[in-house]
Amino acid sequence: MKNSKTLSPLTLPITRNFHQKAQRLAQKQTESRKLRQVYLNTLAVEVVRVYLESLDIPVHQTKSDSLEVIDQTLADVATLVLKDDRRLECRPVLPEAEHCYIPPEVWDNRIGYCAVQFNRDLTEAKLLGFTEKVKQEWIPLAFFSPFEHCLDIVGQTSPMVQLQNWFNQQMEQGWQTLEHLFIPQPSELAMSFRSVSSVATPEATKVQRGKWLNLTQGEEKVALCVGLQPSEEEDMEIWVQVLPQQTQTYLPEKLQLHLLDDQGQRVMQAEARHSEGLEFQFTGNSGERFTVQVHLGDFSVTEHFEI
Repeated sequence: MKNSKTLSPLTLPITRNFHQKAQRLAQKQTESRKLRQVYLNTLAVEVVRVYLESLDIPVHQTKSDSLEVIDQTLADVATLVLKDDRRLECRPVLPEAEHCYIPPEVWDNRIGYCAVQFNRDLTEAKLLGFTEKVKQEWIPLAFFSPFEHCLDIVGQTSPMVQLQNWFNQQMEQGWQTLEHLFIPQPSELAMSFRSVSSVATPEATKVQRGKWLNLTQGEEKVALCVGLQPSEEEDMEIWVQVLPQQTQTYLPEKLQLHLLDDQGQRVMQAEARHSEGLEFQFTGNSGERFTVQVHLGDFSVTEHFEI
């Protein structure tokens, strides 16, 4: 664990434009405590946003502003939305504070948390550090890694998988047919996955692909399998499954599978407990997006899909 005094944090100016935006959002609040909270949260988000944009890391300005207007009224959020819909929480830290407060309502659906410390005059901010996960509200500043770690995380973008292209035999890098994925031959679990859909449609209208996900620095891996086919209601039936590698009977204990909607909200979740596989089934329309996340301890893999 690094001491916060050794981080040499980057110091950035808090511009007049930042204050004007913070004032505009804060004045919507009627309670003085909430007004101050929204003001500082907005400044923290703006500092991180401008810094990331200076490094050519794109953010989703419209969605970030929408979250500030809507969510800050209901909860204590300071969320910056990246272009690929991943969410980065930017938490304000008061001068001379030794802890950063991260409320429970933002412990999920975030790729990480930035600690942004202001000076007394609110003219400068220091990017103190970054952490990927939190399990308590008050985090010692010494717990945070150098902010450079945040840049490593936000730069890990995965391409949007275009599911409709699979019908034309077009696949993104890493994705394979299940026959090729489970060489020498598909396991019984994979065979079960291929027949999971109950809709009676010709086999030619159904596609399924998979890829291996390396976990814990490559020591073990699991297969992420996705299938889709048109349904009778003119939408698309989709199923997502995580399976163990062929040398294993069960998935790693406590491995988690999450399904997020196009707003980054978790809509399905499952956890492996002596499980031979985890599976979601749902329907969607053409053009809709969703995200699949696989977690094991501190390790996480995210895949983005468009129907």
